[in-house]
Amino acid sequence: MKRLFVATAFAASAFGVHPHEVDVSLIGYSFGPVERAVFNSQSFPAGKYEGIIDFEEFEAWCAEVTQTLKFNVDYKYDLVDATPSPMTSALQAIGAFDLGGNVTNATESAAVQLDIWRVLDGQQPLHNYAQNSSVKVHYLRNQWHQDLVYFTEVQEPTTLALFGATLIGLALLRKKS
Repeated sequence: MKRLFVATAFAASAFGVHPHEVDVSLIGYSFGPVERAVFNSQSFPAGKYEGIIDFEEFEAWCAEVTQTLKFNVDYKYDLVDATPSPMTSALQAIGAFDLGGNVTNATESAAVQLDIWRVLDGQQPLHNYAQNSSVKVHYLRNQWHQDLVYFTEVQEPTTLALFGATLIGLALLRKKS
């Protein structure tokens, strides 16, 4: 456990230095937990959480097995965005798998959770994930409760440029009519 605590502290240091406070409430597990997931010879419930962050729905993963939390309770967390590192790259790959709709049941959810714990503990994930830098990794820190990790998609500049060009084209067509 001490090693995981040190790894979690290291993971937190790998993330950006300018956190801001957010309100978080977890509703429950997305698919129900797998009650006996084994990590570093100890058994923990594992799975993806669903909840609310600053009034918006989100899904998150446990980042710190040594802490607990309760569902339907409001917590204050420091939101920190990941900075580039090998750990962040591994988490981005896992995040792309998750955001791609590949986690569809409790067993898959627990497997991804175990890989996230392994990466945060400085180990390699058990599964192979395609590298993907179009995913942003966010870390939610709370001194007294379980830390969390969640992922969002990054809009690529070419996608935004294409969308902007489409809007301009539509505006010009409308102006000609």
